[in-house]
Amino acid sequence: MQQNIIQTVTPSEPRAWHRHFFIDHAGHVYRVSFRIGEQATWDHRFHELDGRELAADELALSSFHLWFIQVSCDAAVGAKRVTFAAPANVNLDADIAC
Repeated sequence: MQQNIIQTVTPSEPRAWHRHFFIDHAGHVYRVSFRIGEQATWDHRFHELDGRELAADELALSSFHLWFIQVSCDAAVGAKRVTFAAPANVNLDADIAC
């Protein structure tokens, strides 16, 4: 299983990009990074395509969007083979893993 996860300041809290891009109701394309727990994902964060972190209220998200992000991130971690294109906090100007 390949996950290409990166270690944050705390080694027990790996953070990864979701392998897909997302689109909000306004047509804004964004990415999601998350931490991996024992059987689920948590600490979902939203990012511009260049990696800059977005506040949730900067996106036009419905409760369905939030549910779908949680479920698809959990499914990615539970898959037999998971591939993330790039770590979530590599080559970024901002520290997005805090």
